[in-house]
Amino acid sequence: MLRIKRAAILTLLTAVCLLVIGGPPTAFAQSKAPVHWKFHGGLPGHWLTQTYQWWSDQVKQKTDGQLVIDIYLLGSLPYKQPEALSAVAQGFVEVGEVWGGSLGGSEAALEVLDLPGFVPPDPELRKKLLAGLQSEWKGLVAQKYDARIYGVVQLDPRNIYTKREAKDINGLRGSKIRAIGALESAFTNRLGAVATAMSWPDTYLAMQQGVIDGFWIVDSGTYRSKMYEVSRYIIDTQTGGAANYIVINGKAWNSLPESARKVLDSLEPAFAQQLQENLKQDMAKSRQGLLDNGMKVVKWSREDHAKMDQIARTMWQEWYAKADAQGKRVFDQAKQVIQR
Repeated sequence: MLRIKRAAILTLLTAVCLLVIGGPPTAFAQSKAPVHWKFHGGLPGHWLTQTYQWWSDQVKQKTDGQLVIDIYLLGSLPYKQPEALSAVAQGFVEVGEVWGGSLGGSEAALEVLDLPGFVPPDPELRKKLLAGLQSEWKGLVAQKYDARIYGVVQLDPRNIYTKREAKDINGLRGSKIRAIGALESAFTNRLGAVATAMSWPDTYLAMQQGVIDGFWIVDSGTYRSKMYEVSRYIIDTQTGGAANYIVINGKAWNSLPESARKVLDSLEPAFAQQLQENLKQDMAKSRQGLLDNGMKVVKWSREDHAKMDQIARTMWQEWYAKADAQGKRVFDQAKQVIQR
């Protein structure tokens, strides 16, 4: 009887304490200080950055402020895009935005979607591609870099934005065009232009001063960076689109309490959905924004597009001959989905 009374008293005291302190302590609440992760990625005002911020806010809220993901925009840390995967793998940042096309052929499997003209500008087809290829990408990054792919998105089709009108493919000849990555640079040169390597923050001034005549990017980047102030024409090439991989350092992930990893796991599908929905919405909004600010769309003829397509296909063949086994496998899987 006495034991029962003691147990009842202890239960009552526990209940009173929980009422006072606001509920049972979580694994996070027991930790001494919040864990801060550095996330390197995104451009000012870009929809990708807004999606990353949404994810960061969700993580902070659902972990009671004990896991904080601080976003550092591209260029704010001493890592260039080709170094993003290495920076994550070495733990210089816990999360990084890795653009497959910037890896210079070192990881062919991550570069496949960046092949010029390989992926049609069809949002639903792209979703299907991403879903089918993720297991290959995740296995590669886990095995070679002890890292985890958390999300993947293929950005809207890449176009050329210029100061002067190039009515056909020959009109581009000799123009200095800002290009990034080995694939895009080679493609630019084969179109008859002159590929010029340049960071995105330097592109506005370079256009303004006549250092370059145009640049490769997408509608959203052009609109958000107000590049319509220094360019007038959109050459609607729609050649593929950059594949961005959101990668998390493996040691950082494993060092979190299980409750934190569960929060991140639970948010992963919603994060993927946000990436896809925000991409679709921004594609329409950005193109209209450029037109509203005086830019004009240049449509090349079928013959010019056929020439461009042939150049691209030649590059695919050359790329495939040099790719490793996994790169070839991912290419073949993607080609089956695209049905080229």
